[in-house]
Amino acid sequence: MSDLTTLASDDMLGRKTGTSGSHSAALFIEQQFSTEGLSQYQGRFLHPFNYRSGFTNKQGVNVIAQLGALDNHQPLIVFTAHYDHLGQRGHKIFNGADDNASGVAALLHLARQFKSQTIHHTMLFVATDAEENGLYGAKALVQNLLDAGHKVVLNINLDMLAIKPKRGHVFAFADKRLAPFENIIEQYNQALNSNITFSSSSNLINRLNKTDKIDWRRASDHSAFREQKIPFLYFGVGTHKYYHTDKDEVSNIDVEFYHTTVQAIELISLALDQQNLAALLLDADS
Repeated sequence: MSDLTTLASDDMLGRKTGTSGSHSAALFIEQQFSTEGLSQYQGRFLHPFNYRSGFTNKQGVNVIAQLGALDNHQPLIVFTAHYDHLGQRGHKIFNGADDNASGVAALLHLARQFKSQTIHHTMLFVATDAEENGLYGAKALVQNLLDAGHKVVLNINLDMLAIKPKRGHVFAFADKRLAPFENIIEQYNQALNSNITFSSSSNLINRLNKTDKIDWRRASDHSAFREQKIPFLYFGVGTHKYYHTDKDEVSNIDVEFYHTTVQAIELISLALDQQNLAALLLDADS
């Protein structure tokens, strides 16, 4: 909650890509990675990238930390959560407490927790930029990983975890190849009394969330991995009444719900790390 509160404060000015608030958020995330003693990726935490939006050339910055040995033979699990949001509109600051300070704070928590665990895959923890205007940070990240010859066996994407929807669902939207591991999610659902709903169907999530038709395959950063046939697991509550409004504030966070959700994601992720995830890549056409 401390990390979430910092990222969603007025000092960050809504974290819009390319602004001073976005820069402050990136430096804060870098500081947390460094303080926890996580390794830099390719010699640094901050990874600028260029992209074109409309007729304008722009730059974003991904923040990347590494846990475990990194070579072209060691398969990767890549955790992502975008830190950018909508910035300011007039006198209003869109702080994005749920979208997506909640995902980034969860990402930082996982990095801290897994540092003391025995893990079976190299892990990257990536706070992506420029998600709101086109998933550009995730696309730059995936291209970097492919160019470096790394084998990514799973993307776990965290986007909006902390505002409890009316029915209490947290959706675990997954590549169909993750279906054999649904029992892992159910196991921790029961143990923690959480309400994580596993699905590979956008239609099911739309019905449960009672929202307009959304293609959840493309709804967040996991889409960039999906396009390269990399298995993904996306955790999020879906849209709600505060989504993309200036009311997405820390005061609307359900702390107990958020804590339980992040704890479940932590245990599920550790359990998945114990699996032979490389086998998922054998069925890349799913």
